[in-house]
Amino acid sequence: MKTLRFIGMALLAVVLCVNFAACSDDDEDAALPSSLAGTEWTGTDPYGYVVNVTVGASTCEIDVNKPDGSDYYTVTSSYTYDPSTGSITAEYDGDLVKAQLKGNTITVHYDDYVFTLKKR
Repeated sequence: MKTLRFIGMALLAVVLCVNFAACSDDDEDAALPSSLAGTEWTGTDPYGYVVNVTVGASTCEIDVNKPDGSDYYTVTSSYTYDPSTGSITAEYDGDLVKAQLKGNTITVHYDDYVFTLKKR
């Protein structure tokens, strides 16, 4: 009986090892979209200002609200998007803004701070 139990536990261990090894990684990145046109993004910068971005075919509208919800400014900017890397660049107030798309999040690098925008 002990031998049968030992063989049964050994088979169970083998089955569990094979089962866990066959599972795929759930953190696989989704394919990047070929275009950002028609998408909307929102987030908060490090100073608490709410940033909303509406993306068109070759320009994007950046609407920024103060932390109290009042309008701060709205600007339209041209942008470039590389669908092979998810790299985004835009010109804002004479400065180059760099961003990186990953899934439903854009990480924005502007001046010395970084913040994220989430897809609406």
